Amino acid sequence: HTGYVGLEAQNIEAFNLHRLEINDHVLDDYGYRALYDAAFSDFAVEERYSPTTSSFAISAFLRSFLANKAPLQDWLKGDKEALTDNQKEGALLFFGKARCFTCHKEPAFNAMNFHALGTPDMYEVGGLNTGPDDVRNLGRGMFTGKEEDMYRFKVPQLYNLKDYATYFHGSSKTTLREVIDYKIKAQSENPQVSNDRLSPSFRPLELTETEIDQLMDFLENALYDAQMGRYVPDSVLSGNCFPNNDEISRKQLGCQ
Repeated sequence: HTGYVGLEAQNIEAFNLHRLEINDHVLDDYGYRALYDAAFSDFAVEERYSPTTSSFAISAFLRSFLANKAPLQDWLKGDKEALTDNQKEGALLFFGKARCFTCHKEPAFNAMNFHALGTPDMYEVGGLNTGPDDVRNLGRGMFTGKEEDMYRFKVPQLYNLKDYATYFHGSSKTTLREVIDYKIKAQSENPQVSNDRLSPSFRPLELTETEIDQLMDFLENALYDAQMGRYVPDSVLSGNCFPNNDEISRKQLGCQ
């Protein structure tokens, strides 16, 4: 394991998983060598153009993304009209009866903690190149090898959730309502995770339909920054589409 913090380690792994490389074509034909030299001059030349330094650059870019124009952020800055009454009720549920804040307690409503929720693994929902013996199914336990860490996954952030197509580590839920229903039930759906392994913070909830709607309104809309496109660069040195340049992405992005 790399020993780096989560985002850097994740991006280094992505280079291997997606068979990416930083070669002379990228460095010289596209002009990235000078940028690597400027950013990573403290690295030896033989280590400078690597998945590790590339991950540092990607991670620094990703950490510049701040959903700081969401209605909740405006409300916190003093605009008391930024949230609807329904969203305010949802916020009270988030921090109170629904107990969301028990786990989602950091500024981005994430946390550095890991919990076992018993959601299905990716192979159970048709994932490719995975299966029951995939060590990634073990979550935090894959890294530590500790029994108490098996099947625990990190608490994710909650901004811009309604842009997501799937939820949980195995992409087992496809709507936010499904996520909330799962957390209300608080029963494992993973055959490898018995209910006695579940996080003590993961307990059944009693919410009315009105309360569920209010909570969803808070999560989907009060935490939604509709202007995240401000972080998309006007262009990249390669001239390719951003962030993807495969045929389908080019068509969908309208940058043929």
